[in-house]
Amino acid sequence: MDFNLSEHCNDDGSFIDPAALRTLAGPEHAESKAFDDIKDFRSLVKVHADTKSALGKKLDNVIQKPAADASDEDKAAYKASLKAELGAVKSGAEYEFTRPELPAGMHYDEAFEAQAREMLAAAGIPKDEAKAIYDGYSNYQIARYNAAAEAETKQVKADDDQLRTDWAGEKMVVNPRLALAAMKALGAEAFPKLWNGWTEADGAEVKGLEVRLKEAKIFDSPGDLAKWRACGVDTSMLRLYCVLGQKMVGAKMLTGDGTGKPTVKVGGKEITEAQQNEVDAVNAQTKWE
Repeated sequence: MDFNLSEHCNDDGSFIDPAALRTLAGPEHAESKAFDDIKDFRSLVKVHADTKSALGKKLDNVIQKPAADASDEDKAAYKASLKAELGAVKSGAEYEFTRPELPAGMHYDEAFEAQAREMLAAAGIPKDEAKAIYDGYSNYQIARYNAAAEAETKQVKADDDQLRTDWAGEKMVVNPRLALAAMKALGAEAFPKLWNGWTEADGAEVKGLEVRLKEAKIFDSPGDLAKWRACGVDTSMLRLYCVLGQKMVGAKMLTGDGTGKPTVKVGGKEITEAQQNEVDAVNAQTKWE
């Protein structure tokens, strides 16, 4: 198809009908706005030249995606540029996390926060996203802790209610005192660290069960399960040592020589006269069934 430029341009180079340029460009450009500012042939040539020269040129303040065959270094630089533009940090210390309000008994993990900061920074996570991730995780952990605490509270109540049912009436006085007698007789040997106490790595002294029970005056309020639990004794431990106490009450006396050697056998195990004296002292103060 022949093209006659004079049919479209005046003698001075201006277009006779600028809108006709869209027709010359083809039907796919019928609605294009690219020709709105082109009034003559000279401006058309200039726009074409400027466009060609701009192709392939790196634009200022524009992060250009590397070609598919770009080097790994170029691709890495591109990713780093994107992350920096989105707010990535150089150090985890730059993040601004919200320190959550923890429920009673929950410990805040300072070491985990420090590790999380560096992990997020190394991954190039922007400030706002890192805050959303960490705060969300903290809230999730708190929710888990609360759920576990609630479940434990319910279980404790169920265990206490069952024990009170099983040990109704005078048993709620007699049986705990039996358990106490057994703990006093066997504690130092059965669980010496728990019974005598220990020293933590930081030098803090932890009271043993013997001292805790004495300070709580457990003998005077044997049915107070909350007081037992505060000392570190739950219902399962009470049940166990109650059985041991019952065995001790029914122990058979053996012949002793007065030297402090074992004189009483409890469930196949011998105990000393001093230990038996403790049991006798408890028996003397307790109304047995």
